[in-house]
Amino acid sequence: MKFWYSENDNIRIYTNTTAGDVRVIDYPAQSLFTVTMRNLKGEHNGTYYCAVETDEQSGKMTTTDELHLHVQPAPDLSVMSSSVTVDEGGNISVQCLYSTKYKNKHKQWCRYKDKSCYTYQNASVEISDDGRGSLTVVMSGLMKSDSGWYYCSVKVHDGLLQDLQVPVQLTVTAKTQSIIKATDATWPISVCLKPR
Repeated sequence: MKFWYSENDNIRIYTNTTAGDVRVIDYPAQSLFTVTMRNLKGEHNGTYYCAVETDEQSGKMTTTDELHLHVQPAPDLSVMSSSVTVDEGGNISVQCLYSTKYKNKHKQWCRYKDKSCYTYQNASVEISDDGRGSLTVVMSGLMKSDSGWYYCSVKVHDGLLQDLQVPVQLTVTAKTQSIIKATDATWPISVCLKPR
């Protein structure tokens, strides 16, 4: 069993469950699960764990990742939209907003599944940093295989803090097709894409 564990109040929230302002969703095909915590306050500061229960009878767990949460008044890194859906072949634009204290830090766009990261641009990913707090990522010619979890990242490298990351879920859907029915006035029968 996979779960989110709070050291503060010794509570486990298992995958595919919502408890108050905490939602834990499992994505087994991508080998990850996500935790969404809403309405965070200073009282939520503390240590949390992404864990796997290896022996259900004894409750023994293997920690897979440890997180130290410190709630700040404004985020150092955020995105305008954490979930984006697009038709196959389409383009998306994701805007990552960062604190100006990181304007000279290295920023990138990465995919969780294979840990591949983009710093500037290639044939299908274009990244532009305005140097004033906004990083824009444009992905074009998207295929269904591009669906998954991505993240904007700022390399902090100060020895104490981990790199800043904020997730974005990308869903690429198959293009929908509609059939125009034949009547006496519309011969021959045609198949065309539904306009966007």
